[in-house]
Amino acid sequence: MKLNLSDEKLKDSLKDNKELLVVISVFGASIGLFLIFILPGILNFPSKMNDRNMEIEKLNQIKQAKSVLEATNKNQLEEDTDLATRALPSDRNFELILGAISEAATRSNAIIVGYKFSASSNSVEVVQGQFPGLIFEIEMAGGVDQAAGFSDQLSIAFPVSEVQEITYERGVSTVIVSFYYKPFTEVNAEDVALARQRTEGEIKALEEISGWNRFVIDPVIFEQVSSESASPF
Repeated sequence: MKLNLSDEKLKDSLKDNKELLVVISVFGASIGLFLIFILPGILNFPSKMNDRNMEIEKLNQIKQAKSVLEATNKNQLEEDTDLATRALPSDRNFELILGAISEAATRSNAIIVGYKFSASSNSVEVVQGQFPGLIFEIEMAGGVDQAAGFSDQLSIAFPVSEVQEITYERGVSTVIVSFYYKPFTEVNAEDVALARQRTEGEIKALEEISGWNRFVIDPVIFEQVSSESASPF
């Protein structure tokens, strides 16, 4: 079906429906703007909101870290760091180990005859939990009671250690001790560590370590050993 309209009739029709055409044009333009600009923004709103919340959380952490750093006593922080380093060194610190042996011997009035450390298969690193350790064999003059007194003093010296065995033979006691250390892990550039308040567990651990040198240990009394050797315990 063909519809032939003259120019005059077309102009007259457009004039009569001018308002309707304006409404249709505006409506069409509005739909186009909505599809091009507004709809993508609505679809991206959840992800943008999530990014905003993450940035706000990071900002709050930075503010909290700043407040912690401002309230931190620098001297106390250095003392705590030094204490933790001496309790569990970051490497095989033989200087600290020999210092602990000398300190324990002085406190217990023990006479060190000699000590032995070897990286052979008979005296290799041992692990207590997740901490590697080094085994030392320390010989001293005297009986088991003298070795026990030395061990008590060694237990409150740094670095952290554990007596594995005590033996006695021909006037010389041998104490086998494991000295532990905690190697520092490598920090990647992507890792971010923010200052924070210490947890309750960390506070208790620090208080326990800090109090080691303040403990008063009663002397351990052993019965006189009748034989030349005593069983390890």
